[in-house]
Amino acid sequence: MTTPNICDLLDEMDERRHLPKYQLELRASPIFEWFLHGVLEERFGCEFKSTIIPEFPLRHGTLGTNEGSKKANQSVNADFFALSTDSQCGVLVELKTDTGSITESQISYLKIAKTKRLKCLVEGVICISKATTHYGKYAHLLHRLSLLRLVSGCDEVCKLASCEKKNGWKSAVGKVSNTVQGEVHTKVVYILPNYNPIDEGEENDPVKKVGEVADCIITFKQFADIVAKRGPIGKRFAESLVRWANHPAGSVPPGK
Repeated sequence: MTTPNICDLLDEMDERRHLPKYQLELRASPIFEWFLHGVLEERFGCEFKSTIIPEFPLRHGTLGTNEGSKKANQSVNADFFALSTDSQCGVLVELKTDTGSITESQISYLKIAKTKRLKCLVEGVICISKATTHYGKYAHLLHRLSLLRLVSGCDEVCKLASCEKKNGWKSAVGKVSNTVQGEVHTKVVYILPNYNPIDEGEENDPVKKVGEVADCIITFKQFADIVAKRGPIGKRFAESLVRWANHPAGSVPPGK
């Protein structure tokens, strides 16, 4: 019996993405995350911190929706958050392996998020953390924010995460400090199989509106050109990216 490797996994994705309910985005997301740091550096022309935060929460209340209600401390999420080494460029990244999954509502909340200072978005995470009952998970999120030096004072929160009883959780989160400096705003990046707004559908097509919110759009071909130079795994991933871009799911005969 041979030992499976990343190439076997990508071979399976290449084939199974054509199935009706196969969620390629969820399965491929960790591989995109491996290379995201380097791709952002090439596209933005500056260095980025190696710590990436997947499923970064954007608090409803911070975005100006449901403030004052029980839903204020609920969130929508960006697929990834990345931060430049000088902490002056925060990036919310949306990955789409199928442009058909782009929605008006997502474009709307990302448009609002990019008008907010990074300090406000981080404060939103602290507010959610104080209200949550998912203590351990938010302890990990706050710890990751501390690795990016966006918060400090997480020691007590991290200690409570491993305790059976979370007495004092709100008090511990209250000691977490937002350390974002200056008027740092966030940028929005979309990673898409292809993007040519001229060729898209009607004027109200969400794909056309991506250009209204995105500071940078990275196509799979552009992503592939960068990761192909990142060792054998990057080279193999690049092959799949080009295949996914050129042949949408369900567009080829079975066995091809």
